[in-house]
Amino acid sequence: MLNARMILAALEIVKGTEMKKAAIRNFLDEKSVYNALNRLAKQGLVEINANGNVKADIHQKMEMACLALKLGASLNEVSNRLDWADFEELACQIFRANNYDVKRHVILSGRREIDILARKREIYIAADCKHWRRPLYPSYLTKVINMQIERIKIFLKTLPMSGIRVYPMVIVLQRHKEVFFKKVPIIPINYLNDFLLNFEGLKDWLFSVLAST
Repeated sequence: MLNARMILAALEIVKGTEMKKAAIRNFLDEKSVYNALNRLAKQGLVEINANGNVKADIHQKMEMACLALKLGASLNEVSNRLDWADFEELACQIFRANNYDVKRHVILSGRREIDILARKREIYIAADCKHWRRPLYPSYLTKVINMQIERIKIFLKTLPMSGIRVYPMVIVLQRHKEVFFKKVPIIPINYLNDFLLNFEGLKDWLFSVLAST
């Protein structure tokens, strides 16, 4: 049976760590790691080629990350084994699959930046990707959301027209106890697609910033 330490070892291996080193770092023997990799391959979470090299795409990595958390790994342990770029790119792919035009790292004045700006017609979603290694305390979430709202206001000033509405969002690795915090969605990466599928029914209730003349 798979456990959290086996998944953590697998995440290290797909990043290029040798199996022996990954086993030692996760307090496992090599045989256990080898068997775990084969189980993961059968579940479609990794690919093992004829030379024994282990690979996983970003979707597979995020599935393993969520599984490790479910099995008891800490957020810090999982975050240390993921590439930040993979987390953002997966979010972008999910937006594109839902017919959004996507821009990454939108640079604003004052050295500010929006991680992901997704647009569908007149609707924009400004997503702040948080690969957090800390608990989501309300005070910290409030700070993050307020900063994102400020970025949105700066972005809206660059647009030549009014009537554009931008929805702030925070994308995280692990589910927060509240899916909506002050009407701003706090969405785990593995729930992002479901959220976007249901966005039309939620948008009138969600917090947003409207561009004015």
